[in-house]
Amino acid sequence: MTVFCDKCSQDDEKTEATHACPTCKLNFCEGHLSFHNSSAKTKDHASQVKSLNSNNCSHCEKFHGETWPAQYECAECGGVKLCDLHKKIHDRSPKLSQHKVSMVGCKSVPFSGEFKKVCKLGDKDETNINLDYPMTCAVDVKNQLIFVACHYTINVFDAKTHLFKYQFKAPKEETITCLRIDYNDNAIVFCNSRKWVTKMSLDGKVVFWNKSFDNETGDLYLCVDSDSTVYLLVSEYRSANIRVLNGKDGSVTNTLGSDSNGNCLLSNATMVSIDLEGNLCIGDGTNKYQLVSMSKKGKVLNKLDRNHNYGRLGDIIHLDNGDIFCIEKTSGQCRIELITKESGVKICEKVDGKNFNGCDLAIAYNGQNGELVVASKENSAVYILK
Repeated sequence: MTVFCDKCSQDDEKTEATHACPTCKLNFCEGHLSFHNSSAKTKDHASQVKSLNSNNCSHCEKFHGETWPAQYECAECGGVKLCDLHKKIHDRSPKLSQHKVSMVGCKSVPFSGEFKKVCKLGDKDETNINLDYPMTCAVDVKNQLIFVACHYTINVFDAKTHLFKYQFKAPKEETITCLRIDYNDNAIVFCNSRKWVTKMSLDGKVVFWNKSFDNETGDLYLCVDSDSTVYLLVSEYRSANIRVLNGKDGSVTNTLGSDSNGNCLLSNATMVSIDLEGNLCIGDGTNKYQLVSMSKKGKVLNKLDRNHNYGRLGDIIHLDNGDIFCIEKTSGQCRIELITKESGVKICEKVDGKNFNGCDLAIAYNGQNGELVVASKENSAVYILK
């Protein structure tokens, strides 16, 4: 993710740039920076030159002469760093919209595969934190926050210290069943047991939209794309489908899950996520419990047969190194499965000597420190594993 000197590039040479001048709108290596700062035409700009080693938005510095923290970077654009506003502009560009933008400093740390307990959330706090019946969890890697939903209360912890920060209530007093982060809008999106889907600010002070899907007869699960689009899985036996929701207002823009003849492609789907290629990944149990890759237009691309039939699938997490976490559920017990490219499948069935009993278990991954958050409803506990 290297930014190259514009002057060197004019001579068909590639030299890493160290500074940028917002007035000249050019990036410079150390050699050309010296010429820039001593030239009669440009030496007046010397005080405006910015270091490229900072975590500030490259566009704000280069084109506006402003210093603004960058939260994203694009490797395909030469490692350019972007604030929220310039990321949205970048993503709207027809030439750049397919680039994979990552968060600054958030290169995913691979999971150790050992499932060692680090702590249990609430144990480090000086006051009692009620985490009875945690149903779902999520990690905001950018802001280093852990969200844990217990009934309709959302508890927020510091992902670095594991200490409690604050809590807030959902607008509907019904059990939250699936919660995800919308990085594009700095928000959370979740659904509840009464089939409401809600988008709120990270602090719970603003409800962006709140939509009812009570006409659906199946359970709801969801994932959120980088452009805020919500993919809502309606999990009905033999007739599952995916509603595509506009991230700005929650309106339905499309429905996926059937072929051109109206035949169901996802007859027993139980979870949806987005994989490293930007396609949908669905936990399905049509014939075997498998992972189905589907384009965002609804075409089935491939299926990953996991070579066993333990139980239906819960949360699915894709790590940057290609490994996949998923939850497997039977009628009486859950377990965590880590599918690795190098060492096959690793299983975790218990923490602190306690099995993950029942069929409600949720996971989230913190790529900054390689920690797995595990919410166990039956144990009324949220564990941090590494």
